[in-house]
Amino acid sequence: MNKILLKTLFILLSFALAACTSKVEEEKVLLAQVGTDKIYLETFEEEFSFVRSRYGASYPIDKEAALKLKAAYLRQMIDEKVILLEGKRLGITVGAEEVDAAVSEIRKNYSDAKSFETMLTKEYINFDKWKDKIKKKLLIDKVIVRSISSKIDISPEEINAYYTSYQTDFHREEQVKARQILLRDETDAVKVRERIREGEDFATVAKEVSQSPDSQEGGDLGFFSRGIMPPEFDEVVFTIKVGMLSEVVESPYGYHIFLVEEKREALDLSVEDVHARIVEILKRLKTDELYMKWMEGIKKKTPVKINEDILKQSMGIK
Repeated sequence: MNKILLKTLFILLSFALAACTSKVEEEKVLLAQVGTDKIYLETFEEEFSFVRSRYGASYPIDKEAALKLKAAYLRQMIDEKVILLEGKRLGITVGAEEVDAAVSEIRKNYSDAKSFETMLTKEYINFDKWKDKIKKKLLIDKVIVRSISSKIDISPEEINAYYTSYQTDFHREEQVKARQILLRDETDAVKVRERIREGEDFATVAKEVSQSPDSQEGGDLGFFSRGIMPPEFDEVVFTIKVGMLSEVVESPYGYHIFLVEEKREALDLSVEDVHARIVEILKRLKTDELYMKWMEGIKKKTPVKINEDILKQSMGIK
């Protein structure tokens, strides 16, 4: 086969593929166009079905409320596309390694592969589609940070003013860090307490015998203030010294043994102590404030057309 014939076949094949693509697009119903991007009715309905499934029994029965929710989701899809196009204009990208890192972080929230798969099943989505959603979210976040967050400055005066206005939020109550072992039988609890008193490691024994949800963490309850745990807990852990083993304590849940590992006195945190937290709060507030203005600006650069007839048809409106 000579080069001219090969070239001719390649050109014909290119036209055939383009025609097929065009035919497929023609068969799809266009709901909205955002710049050069298109939102097809099929895609919108598929994505909205995920939203509806998340609501479950709490999905609005009232037709008007349901229609408002559907219209709001279309606006969200349009806004996302506007932001993604702005990211394209700015040359912002998300690399495969960034997506993989984000996926790994999310996977850490699940105890095993099965629970992760269960989450995907609940979302009615396969792994590749879910990964695409993660990539899109990372890109949107990058665009917002570049366009808004990175340009926000927080002055010392603003930090001090916020601290003065919300000073009661920066008071820390007395706290303890404790571990527990929970057993249903009092006799068993007494025997287990004796094992620890004779030198066995509390966390190890908790993993072995405790019937509380925190058993696999060695009974670790973390730090907590008064009133967070049942009163039977507070009466013991806030009175015994650090390193001390409690007596067997009865509660509606069973019989407990506590070990207090650390105590923190009540204190009022200074502005220096909470500086980073206040900066984050103020940045978030300013970002929210500037976001709407920024969106208005980038929407002016991106023409949006909604097929109102198709939208009404989708919503069952005549």
